[in-house]
Amino acid sequence: MTVGSFPEFGLGTYDITGETCVESVRTALECGYRHVDTAEGYDNERAVGEGIAAADVDRGEVVVATKVSPDNLAHDGVLEHARASTDRLGVETLDLLYVHWPIRAYDLEGTLAALDELYEEGLVRGVGLSNFLPGQLDEALDRLAAPLVAHQVECHPLL
Repeated sequence: MTVGSFPEFGLGTYDITGETCVESVRTALECGYRHVDTAEGYDNERAVGEGIAAADVDRGEVVVATKVSPDNLAHDGVLEHARASTDRLGVETLDLLYVHWPIRAYDLEGTLAALDELYEEGLVRGVGLSNFLPGQLDEALDRLAAPLVAHQVECHPLL
């Protein structure tokens, strides 16, 4: 996956759960969306996966992105929680796996080494970073071997 092949629009699933989430994902995909974004911390990966499975869209056409929670960013935690996310989502591969926030258990070397391992074994097609400050982003880029596909940032009038 490269930035050029990344869908222009995606469905964010923050704060959508249960059957509403399943139907929102299914409807969005059937209306043309090809990117679905969730996170371990949203507690809706299972519903997102059900929506993807219910949609009349080939899984290969959908970019599935999720994020590892800040408490699970130690090396082994990234490996364990990425695998758990694939199970909850009902997919064999995560198209994009993000570090949700570089806080709490985030460890520059350990976290990024785990993402590289997941990429090398084929569980992850691309890596995303989320909410990194410019210096943190530069450090991560210096160490990360897996392709960085996206950097999500919170941006609004209050931040």
